[in-house]
Formats: sequence, structure tokens, C-alpha cells
Amino acid sequence: PLSLHDALPIWIRWLTKSADQGFAPAQLRLAQAYMTGEGVSKDGAKAAEWLRQAAEQGEVKAQFGLGWLYLYGLGVARDDAEAAHWLHEAARQNDVASETALGGLYADGRGVQQDPAEAMAWLQKAAAQGSPQGEDGVGLLYARGLGVAKDEAKALEWFKKAGYAGD
Repeated sequence: PLSLHDALPIWIRWLTKSADQGFAPAQLRLAQAYMTGEGVSKDGAKAAEWLRQAAEQGEVKAQFGLGWLYLYGLGVARDDAEAAHWLHEAARQNDVASETALGGLYADGRGVQQDPAEAMAWLQKAAAQGSPQGEDGVGLLYARGLGVAKDEAKALEWFKKAGYAGD
């Protein structure tokens, strides 16, 4: 008789063997499969488990992914502080998406102490790497006067940069 494991596609079975042995890229790919339902049933909790294992090994995409799951409560209980922790880990490795998300958390005080200067630092770092979302975030801080003097002209400059870049 076939087990449930035997009914999985062969690539999922091999990926699971590799992930079980601690290979972070396989853990990340398996998490993606569980998030999308590709080759397995969708399961946010299993995705989070595999992401955590890869994230704890320093896999930057897993750190970002785990932060995202906590930020939106997908497969895990929503926890802004845990989201901020994992986004910090990825941002320290120059992950642009994490830098942008972290800038937003500092701007809003979600999961971290509100710190407009820290928000600006992360968003400018992302913008310097060409992130349209980072550019948009910098523009928003100037538009709101959050951490900087309110400056609609500078805000407009940043919004234009973001717009030209596709945001």
C-alpha cells in the first residue's frame, strides 16, 4: 500500500529529503511549494516551519518570507515584533524588500519603537539600491514631515523617481 508520502510528486519527495538534512535552499523551496500548493496541499503552517529552519541558517529569502508571514498572519499568528526581527535579519544582508518593509515598520511603530530617523535610514538604503517602493517611502516621510522637515517639493521628487521606476 502507498503511504501519503509516496503519493507526492517525486521532486517534492527528493526536496523533502534534502530539506530534512538541513539544506537551506531546499527548505526555502519546500516552503514556497507549501505556500502556493505546487505539488503539495497548501499549508501555511508547514511553509512557516520550513522557512524558519532556512531563516535560522541565514537564508535571506527565508528570513524575508518568514517576516512577511508574521507581518500578515499567514500560517502563523500575526506578530509585528517577530516580523520586525526577521526583516532586520534579512535587511542586514542588504535585502531591498526587507529594508523597505522595515522602514515602514519604523515609520508606523509596528513591532518596533516608532523611529522616523530609522525609518528614513532603511528607506533611503532601499532607494539607493533602486527600490521604487523605497523611493516612495522616502517621499511619504517628506510629505508627512516624519523624521524630517515637511517638504512637499522633496516629496514630489521622490514620488516622481518612484513613478518613473514603475511604482
